[in-house]
Amino acid sequence: MLSRINKLKIAPRLILCFAVIVLLMLVGNSLLVWQFYLVRHQSDRVSALARELVVVSRFQTDVLSLDAKLDSLAKSEDIDGLKREAGRLRSVIRSPYRHRSCQRCADSSTV
Repeated sequence: MLSRINKLKIAPRLILCFAVIVLLMLVGNSLLVWQFYLVRHQSDRVSALARELVVVSRFQTDVLSLDAKLDSLAKSEDIDGLKREAGRLRSVIRSPYRHRSCQRCADSSTV
């Protein structure tokens, strides 16, 4: 194969080398575009996971703060305040937005 190329005149050899270089550049650029696509896809997944973790963190903070309030009300033996805060805690926990967000987090953790 190399002897056939050596028998060619300089012009066809230059054209052949130029074509090979252009082909290799196209292949390299195609691989680069594919890698960018993969990185973008992984970045989207990480961003979605980060958003879900923020929601879970907010929910946990809400539950912990309400737990602290309920604990202080229980220690103060204020029955009316305890009932009021228990109702608020129940509404926060049963909130459709929070439930949906936590369900998505549970679904994504099993994947």
